Amino acid sequence: VSDSSSDEEEEDLYDDRMYKIGDEEDRRWLDSLPEVEREQQLSLRYDQRKLMLERREQKQKLKEIKRKKKREEVKKGRGRRAAPAKAPARGAAKKKKEVVVEEESEEEIDEEEEGIEEEDIEEEDLEFGSDSEEEDSDEDDGGRRKRRRDDDSDEEMSEEDSDEDDEEGRKEAEMDDIKRVFLKRTKIEKWVNEPYFEKVVSGFFVRVVIGMSHNQPRYRLARVVTVKEGRHTYNVKKKATRQRLRLALGKAEKDFSIANISNQLFTEGEYSLYLKKTEEDNVRKVTKRQVDEIEKKKKIPDNYVHTQEDIDQMVGYYQKLKKIPPNITATVTQLKERLRMLKDEGGEEGLKEAEELQAKIEMLEGIAARRFQEAIESRSIDAMKNLNEKNRVANQSYNHEGMAAHLTPNIFRRDTRPKSFHAILGDKEEKKEKKETKAAEEAKKSTSC
Repeated sequence: VSDSSSDEEEEDLYDDRMYKIGDEEDRRWLDSLPEVEREQQLSLRYDQRKLMLERREQKQKLKEIKRKKKREEVKKGRGRRAAPAKAPARGAAKKKKEVVVEEESEEEIDEEEEGIEEEDIEEEDLEFGSDSEEEDSDEDDGGRRKRRRDDDSDEEMSEEDSDEDDEEGRKEAEMDDIKRVFLKRTKIEKWVNEPYFEKVVSGFFVRVVIGMSHNQPRYRLARVVTVKEGRHTYNVKKKATRQRLRLALGKAEKDFSIANISNQLFTEGEYSLYLKKTEEDNVRKVTKRQVDEIEKKKKIPDNYVHTQEDIDQMVGYYQKLKKIPPNITATVTQLKERLRMLKDEGGEEGLKEAEELQAKIEMLEGIAARRFQEAIESRSIDAMKNLNEKNRVANQSYNHEGMAAHLTPNIFRRDTRPKSFHAILGDKEEKKEKKETKAAEEAKKSTSC
């Protein structure tokens, strides 16, 4: 009875994004949840699916072990021959019997590869002898055909093993596989500025901080694409460097300093976000075979022997870092003034120093121009983003204030009533008449007294 018939495969209910396969209602329900609850549900499903896949993998490994064990037993049985007959007169009958036994053994071997029980194989093995003399004397066409069948069967088995290895290597890497090719900051700090640095770290995974959220750092799991030379010098474990890591998360790529790399292992939530981003951007995931190849690169620093060329390059690199002043513009101005004075003085020594100063000025001006161009390229995008964000906030504020002005009355405004032009003139005449009447009454009172 084969192992596959006794072990039922567990059903995989979720896809790589942790949605139920073919269930649109489940997808809509998850999308309607708040972000925190949705992440909790996805994390729970991820853990359940991981356990199920691990159980399935263990069962598959057990099957492979049993299958290989049976193949080894079959190969041992093929190396034996049938026991020789004692009487020469029975030679012809023995040859015929050997052919029959060989054909039956081949059928048994085929049945074994399809899952026959081990007891049948052991009984068939007992029919083979081990006498080498009779094997040499009684070898005939049937024996040669059997050896050819054995060789063909061995080739088929080796091809089948290689196909299984290829299939295993093409499988997508899991969380435990990613941990094997994960680098912490302390390890990267040891390799920085070394000749093999870019070759070794490319392809590894790191945990990088990308910003702050609620006064807490936000981390992401990313893969190292390559090593780039940055514009500014910074220190890493008392080492001056300008090397930065270009990291990829999905299709997005960005340069980070080594100081942004974490010393802690990534979490399951960060791994889930990495898988989600990879799936959304339709990026090919790392396979188990790629993990094996990347892991081998960890041995390169231990076995690397520095050549004289490597040492000269490292010394020149550190000298170059120290030669670049913080204020290039001011330094170039001073060097140009010194160059002008040397040209005015003349002389062989002055001309030699002038040539050295001219070369240094050209180097610093080249560095300044490159930094300026890089600053323009990097800041233009950020400037546009900041401007758009500023305008968006201003528009929201303006719209809100305009709506509030129409809805809420102004308590500081006077309550006035409009009057026509004739009404205004009438009021003036009425006031004039009252004034004249009052003046006449006062004059009358004064005369009577």
